[in-house]
Amino acid sequence: MNFLKTITLLAFLLSTQLGISQNAFKVGPSALVNVGFFNEDVTLPLGVEVGYEYGIGKQLSLNVAGMFYYSEHESWVEENRINDIKQEDTYLGAQVDIRYHFVERFKGAYIGLGTDVKHLNAKNYFAPTTEDPTPTLVNTEFNVGISYGGYIKLGNSYLNPNIYIGGNPSDQNEYELHAKLGLNYVF
Repeated sequence: MNFLKTITLLAFLLSTQLGISQNAFKVGPSALVNVGFFNEDVTLPLGVEVGYEYGIGKQLSLNVAGMFYYSEHESWVEENRINDIKQEDTYLGAQVDIRYHFVERFKGAYIGLGTDVKHLNAKNYFAPTTEDPTPTLVNTEFNVGISYGGYIKLGNSYLNPNIYIGGNPSDQNEYELHAKLGLNYVF
């Protein structure tokens, strides 16, 4: 059997399992807490998260979320601080984590292990020059982390307060540590 047929068969089997399992669509506000130890900087980008949680078993699920964040803060570059330049950060990303639910899915608390990838666009990240008055850093950030949250029943829906704490396993990120705080409404 060739590779494409194997992938197609696995995708079909997974979608069949996920199709009969209990799944949930989520949307809600979210905030990142980015911590840079090197430059002693903390930022708080605010945004939105849209996700879907696939039921895999009675106590397991796979959460897939898309995220968008924006923040404006004083630039940490020393030359920029003199001129009071504001740095504007936008993040567009995705998070995937596998979750173990202590009781069962959508009933109580869970803990998860996962990863997130974000595309960063930071205007005024470098000191401005006459040739480039709004220098921009464009970067892809990768984190590995753990999540914790729970489900609070609201009639036919739920609230899902959650936290994800991640760090980068290499040095390509602007910030060494970040946390994501969210409050999703679950349909």
